Amino acid sequence: MKVDLRKSPLQMFSRQLVRLKYVQHIQNDLNIETTRKFDSKIRYLNQTYVFHLVAYWQDFVESLVRRKFTDIKSYSGPYPLDDLLAQNVENKLKRFNTPNTKNIDQLLKDTFGLTKVTTCWDTEDFSRVQAKERLDGILLSRHQIAHRGLTSRELSYESNFEDMEFIFELATLLQKAVDDHAV
Repeated sequence: MKVDLRKSPLQMFSRQLVRLKYVQHIQNDLNIETTRKFDSKIRYLNQTYVFHLVAYWQDFVESLVRRKFTDIKSYSGPYPLDDLLAQNVENKLKRFNTPNTKNIDQLLKDTFGLTKVTTCWDTEDFSRVQAKERLDGILLSRHQIAHRGLTSRELSYESNFEDMEFIFELATLLQKAVDDHAV
């Protein structure tokens, strides 16, 4: 058995999420000082948090696919169509834009033949339907922020942190499901 010293996509995702704490540290710093337009600054920081959270989530999914493809190639040895397969995976990743349940399932089906992988999100804490709805709400907020500069969803320090924990849980479940089924 080979020892893999690379950081997993989940470990890299975790590291990215740790960086998000700086947005919340800025919020805490603003609470200490008398600040002009305090509410506007807090709102902007909350939106920044959501924007980065979704970007890191998408990067996690893409990294997971690239990592699994590399693993599969290393286990199967050289194959005459490796370059063509790699190009196919990269093309699928380029077209992957919104990291929602439907698109994640489609990406994993197109790249590895895995069907409905996000059924792994059916846990004791939440059903797949609840996970999908909550993720869709987070993605909608990000979309609204990106295209309108604000979101209809009430954002706060606490809700952002809870969303981060939720998405990390989805990432943990997704990586395990992909690891269990693809190599």
